[in-house]
Amino acid sequence: MKQRWTHRVLLAVVSIFFVFSFLGCNPVALPVEDLFSEGLLAVQKDGRYGYIDEKGNKKIEFYFDLAYAFKDGVAMVKVGTKWNLIDKKGAKVFEDDYEYIERDLETDLIWFVEDEKLGLMTKTGKVLADAVYDVDKSGSTYYVYANFSEGLARVSDGTTYGFLNEKGEVAIPLTYDAAGYFHEGLAYVEDNNKYGYINTKGDVAIPIQYDDANSFNTNGQALIELGDFMKVIDKKGRIVIDSMDSIVDVGNYYICEKDGKVSLYDTVGDQVGADTYDDGGPFDLGFFGFANDDPEELLLFSPKAKLLNTLSSAEDLNDASDFFIHDGTIWVLLIRDDMLELVNGNAKETMEFQGDDMLQIHDAFAVIRKDGKCGVVNMKDEVVVAYIYDHVKIFGDGFFAARLGTFYGVLNSKGDVVVEANKYTNYVTSLIP
Repeated sequence: MKQRWTHRVLLAVVSIFFVFSFLGCNPVALPVEDLFSEGLLAVQKDGRYGYIDEKGNKKIEFYFDLAYAFKDGVAMVKVGTKWNLIDKKGAKVFEDDYEYIERDLETDLIWFVEDEKLGLMTKTGKVLADAVYDVDKSGSTYYVYANFSEGLARVSDGTTYGFLNEKGEVAIPLTYDAAGYFHEGLAYVEDNNKYGYINTKGDVAIPIQYDDANSFNTNGQALIELGDFMKVIDKKGRIVIDSMDSIVDVGNYYICEKDGKVSLYDTVGDQVGADTYDDGGPFDLGFFGFANDDPEELLLFSPKAKLLNTLSSAEDLNDASDFFIHDGTIWVLLIRDDMLELVNGNAKETMEFQGDDMLQIHDAFAVIRKDGKCGVVNMKDEVVVAYIYDHVKIFGDGFFAARLGTFYGVLNSKGDVVVEANKYTNYVTSLIP
């Protein structure tokens, strides 16, 4: 799996440092999605969407302006400006169309929009909450920020925030200036430009006193800001890590910056080792790294803080291009004169591939770009999909989506063509926009 961060690592001979844009986020990677959901894939032909099966057969006519993946036997679709759900025969689920609908990803419920207001209903169309809540809109596109978390959904009347339960009832009155989602039984709320935390009963569990706040992580801890400093608190509001210039949550540890130097802290609040670094930040799945300017070096760690890789030579730092999580470790991609090297374990293990760049690793396959074209190889660099496509993506169900010019096709894990790349101009694998 390729790291999916926007905080891109910059590597150079003269200087090496990290640029991280998601300070305070808990780095949990999503699993690689399937191409076919419940045996069907939404594809576009001549400007319209329909559905094909895993053999490439058309199953639902090309009738929709937008179409999304199936889950629990239904999928979101749009025709013109109206939205509905369809079943696997292509029939509408709701008698009436809506301005917009969106699945709630935690429950089986549906958010709907009428007269530019948000409501809640079941998949059968039973209205649980009338369309009276605020919804963001940009042009003709709606953005629902009311998904359920731990049985409660944040809603707003346009001015204040509160929470609905899964029956559509107001469980926590709309009295706050802002609110987050519930995690570990607590949600942050804002009142008069200060932040604190409430529990699922609506009681203030941690006083509203901070200048900023983040959701609690799976360790039962949260990052807050007070004055010029960041801190880590527990669910009782007790300080675990105090007065840092910045803190990055990397899963089981925190990377803390103080006076221009960063170091690693555990969830008890103790510094791990005596080393300090010039910069650092998270990768996927709890992996993280540190960098130093003098001497130039890049150190990569496992989620258990075990050192996996150290790059310190000018040649390696200059050739390092990207990072991948594969087989429970982190691999550094080195590009050297038409040769791709994947290195892990402090360079004790290396895999070599022919090509110009590596775009993705998943399970036993890698997407390689060679002479301007993409193909798929196994981890022995044996070609599975020939280098003839403009782009290839590996999916969790063993299928590959391949683009040739403006058209997409599908191949299986043996490299056999399921759908020729000469018919469909787009595909959709997501459940919601």
